[in-house]
Amino acid sequence: ITNYSKSIELDPKSSGALYNRGLIYFEQKHKFELAEADFTKAIQADSQYAQAYFTRADLYESWGKDNLADADRKKFKSLGGEALPGFQNRRRVLFPNAEFDPNLAANALQQGSSTIVGRACASVKNGLWGLGGTERFKATNVRVVLFPATPYLEKWYQLREKKEDKKTGIFINREAQRYALITQTNSNGEFVFSRLKPGKYFIQIIFNFTQVRNKRIYTGSTQDGNVVTDWYEDRDFYIDRKTRLEKFVEIKSDGTSEKVMVKNALWGC
Repeated sequence: ITNYSKSIELDPKSSGALYNRGLIYFEQKHKFELAEADFTKAIQADSQYAQAYFTRADLYESWGKDNLADADRKKFKSLGGEALPGFQNRRRVLFPNAEFDPNLAANALQQGSSTIVGRACASVKNGLWGLGGTERFKATNVRVVLFPATPYLEKWYQLREKKEDKKTGIFINREAQRYALITQTNSNGEFVFSRLKPGKYFIQIIFNFTQVRNKRIYTGSTQDGNVVTDWYEDRDFYIDRKTRLEKFVEIKSDGTSEKVMVKNALWGC
């Protein structure tokens, strides 16, 4: 950024330097407003800069501004640009269209005298339509992340609730990811965050586990005269599971201890 900024200072219409600085702001820093400004200036300096239109379209799409993204991609195509194979089937990536305040997040993580004591587990239904009951798995020895529930994070969560599906992922920017506390569950799925100040927090656990299921498999038959005997064998098979365990928690006064259960179903751990 320093080098490209120096180039821009020497030549404010250097479309290449503007584009490359914008690319760093967009892809590495996730400072979208600065990236948009640089891409736009690069296009103003060179109206035929096809790649700047294409990348600015990606930026607009990440904000959910599909009309602006479509317009830039049409311009890119009119300039002879061609998207890479598989582009139309890519998974969309969206970010909240909001400014992250690092000072607010840092202040929320200042030390206090409160504690969050938690337990995490996942529930999986067995059999067709869950008729085989429910199996519970303790989230043992897994990473637990505690974010301050800033306005930015809450907008991200609301966007994810509305827009996330198999073709669309909703993410927070890299800077926001750095403002968090991390711990790990024990062998019973328990975890603790201590020295917290009053405020609202968001707990997230990405839990990967393996479910063992048993199935009776037909292995063949034998015949003795007119009697036919079918043979079966019980076999184990394994299903890899992945789930998000999440919960908002609020500490209302300093010096208190909040007990929480982080799970993916109504049932407890």
